[in-house]
Amino acid sequence: MRRTVTIAASMLAAALVMPAFTARAETAPAPLLAPSRFGELSAAVDARVGLDRRLAADTATTGFGSACVAVGLPAGETLFRLHGDAALIPASTAKLFTGLAALTTLGPDARFRTEVWEKDGTLYLKGGGDPVLATPSWSRDHPDQASTALADLARRAASDSPGARTVVADAGVLDTAPTVEGWESRYLRDLTAPRISALAVDRGRPVLQDGWPSVAKGQGDADLAAGSAFAGLYGDSVTNVSRGSTPEDAKLVAAADSPPLSEIVADMEKNSDNFIAEVLLRQVGRSQGDPTTAGGVRVETASLSELGIDLTGVHLADGSGLHRDSKVTCDALVDVLQVGLSDARIGPVFASSLALGGTDGTLKKRDLSAEVRAKTGTLNDVSNLAGAAGSGAGDLYFAILMNDATNQDRAHQLQERIVRDIRAWPNA
Repeated sequence: MRRTVTIAASMLAAALVMPAFTARAETAPAPLLAPSRFGELSAAVDARVGLDRRLAADTATTGFGSACVAVGLPAGETLFRLHGDAALIPASTAKLFTGLAALTTLGPDARFRTEVWEKDGTLYLKGGGDPVLATPSWSRDHPDQASTALADLARRAASDSPGARTVVADAGVLDTAPTVEGWESRYLRDLTAPRISALAVDRGRPVLQDGWPSVAKGQGDADLAAGSAFAGLYGDSVTNVSRGSTPEDAKLVAAADSPPLSEIVADMEKNSDNFIAEVLLRQVGRSQGDPTTAGGVRVETASLSELGIDLTGVHLADGSGLHRDSKVTCDALVDVLQVGLSDARIGPVFASSLALGGTDGTLKKRDLSAEVRAKTGTLNDVSNLAGAAGSGAGDLYFAILMNDATNQDRAHQLQERIVRDIRAWPNA
């Protein structure tokens, strides 16, 4: 779907002097903008910050070994690209792929149901892959984040079936592998990526709930911790929490639906929530009968291709972007933004899921205007930013991927300066 408009490559080429690449701009068969606009954009950038000269020094001292930049217009044209097809580590900008695939595949109004079943005095807590099931303490401490009240579910179960002595945690609706093959082992230890499960509370980070054991520092199991938290809220009669499957002849006694997927995706994107991303990817796979990470990647890739997104050079290994084997391109990120934000059904939802510059989420402390809506991506030596920037010509979509970024502060400053230049076009 990409069409390229050639703009003077000096706009950013000298600013991103990197040993791994040679600057390149592509030529379209026919110009899509009047030649006068070409000069206008180049003049705007040069007048605003003298990008060619002033950012070259910043880039050299920041230590980037590889980077790419792409800027696109809403209609699908590529306004500027530098190494746009370079395959780089996306970090959490991969969540843009996950969010768009989830909204497209499952629908923005989709909800995930957690159920309580009863048989012979035993309660079966059956997870439906709700990534925002929460204890009262989590909801109290995170009032602006999406949540499903575990306490309400426990109260309804206690009212219908009081006196139960055993709670069985059933997380079988999704793959029970607690992690993604190839992740760094420290992710579990420091809770960068809590254990993935179809039944978990507090984003897989539960604390002690009325004295019941919990998952802490990556130890234990998310489903048992959820069962324990439920038991503590249910009442004093429960003396045992175990893992198992719900019998076919059990009786449904209570259920709780999650907020709509639109709110869950917004929570994931704005706050860069890794747990939500991984559960949603498995839900995407589940929609086609394969509730695994690999299944989710297959369905995600197919659905994005059907939307017309060029995935050349893209390899996704998880939903969150934690996997360092994942690779995306600036071109593909701009495609995702162009398609997602222009879609009549999900466009407003996708737009509202992005953090606002200087206002909320991971952009709250960034030096960016609230006219910028974007997703960050950060790993060791990786600093990325992709989103939409309001300009005098309307929204422009951008992607900036910087790998081998040894100085995150300098990387942020460079990204913010580039975004300001994008916003200045064509009126500077």
